[in-house]
Order: sequence, then structure tokens, then C-alpha cells
Amino acid sequence: DLAKRMTHFVDSGERTKPPEALSLAEKIPLLLFGITVPRPENVQTPRDYGLDFETMTIRTPSHQLEAWHISPLSQSKGTVLLFHGYAAAKDSLLGEAEAFHEMGYATVLIDFQGSGGSTGEETSVGYFEAQDVAAVFDFVKSDPNRFEQPIILYGMSMGGAAILRAVATEEIKPNGIIVEAVFDEMVSTVENRFDTMGIPSFPAAQALVFWEIGR
Repeated sequence: DLAKRMTHFVDSGERTKPPEALSLAEKIPLLLFGITVPRPENVQTPRDYGLDFETMTIRTPSHQLEAWHISPLSQSKGTVLLFHGYAAAKDSLLGEAEAFHEMGYATVLIDFQGSGGSTGEETSVGYFEAQDVAAVFDFVKSDPNRFEQPIILYGMSMGGAAILRAVATEEIKPNGIIVEAVFDEMVSTVENRFDTMGIPSFPAAQALVFWEIGR
């Protein structure tokens, strides 16, 4: 149940506080019932940053991804695809999109499966999100008249991990990648979360990752 609560979003409820902010009394129920992670939603759009955009739907074999396409003011230097972190949505990267826009790049911001305007209700913390990265890359790469080349991938935390996995396993070849606050392996990330809570990470972290990958 701990694994399911960490990787499945709920429709309502208050998100569990960060591990370091929890008291011992608050940690005990989490061991029994798991965390609460409401489904991430977009509360802003590029228009809040003064940017014109179009909303797109990118279909994959299992779900639909919602994306925002922001064109540059003048001739583009290329297109940057932006991928958000865990339990977030694409509006969390509007500041980065604005910066790329000012540098002359078109941008495409994507909601991973289960977040924002995309379908689904769960996350794999970067594992299956690599397939989303590949699907978006192929979609943009296949239409050079609409999306300016070269194509650069930008990812924050889980988004960065998904990019690295997509490059390694999905055989995509972007012109460049930028990753921030990325983690090396899913199991070490889960271990760190348990350690931060003061909970023994073995074998709980390994069991959670095994369950997630094998589902």
C-alpha cells in the first residue's frame, strides 16, 4: 500500500508534508497508511507570463499527453521540450519556459501521464515517463515545419531522470539535454525518502521499486 500511495494520485485531500517537516507522531500513520499526493493540476498558463501559446494533445499507445507550445517572438533558434518533476505539472516550468523564450527558443511544456491535462492517475517516478519523453520527441521531430530544429530536452528532477532513461533505452537522439536536480537511480531516490523520514530503507525501498517496475 505504501508503494501504491506514492505512485497513485488521489482526486482530493491535502498533500503530505515533506519528510523533514514531519514529527514522529505524524510519521507513524504514514508507515501504516502511506502518503497522500493529490493529482497535480496546472494553476497557471503561459498567458500569466504574457506568452501566447497553443494547447496540443500528443497520443501514446496507452494515454494522451497535454502540452503547451509557445512560439518565439522572431526566428527561432530551436525548440526546447520541458519535462516537470514528481507530483508537479507543466506550469511548474513556466519560469524556465519564459527564460528560453527570451533567448529566442520555441518551447513545448508537457504534462506527464497522471498530471495536469494528461490522462492517467499514477506516476512511475521517471521509469515509464521515459516513454512519454520519447513520444513527445518523436512528435516534434516528425514535423520540422511546425517545430523549429534543433531539439533540446530540459528536465527537472524526475523529468531529468526520464530524459536520461529515454536517451538510453528509447533510442532518441536530441541535439542537447539539460537536466537539473536529477537522481541517479530510482531505488536510491526512494531510499533517500525513507532515510529522511528516519525509517529503515531496506528492504522497503527495494520492494517498492520492484512492485512499481513489475506492475
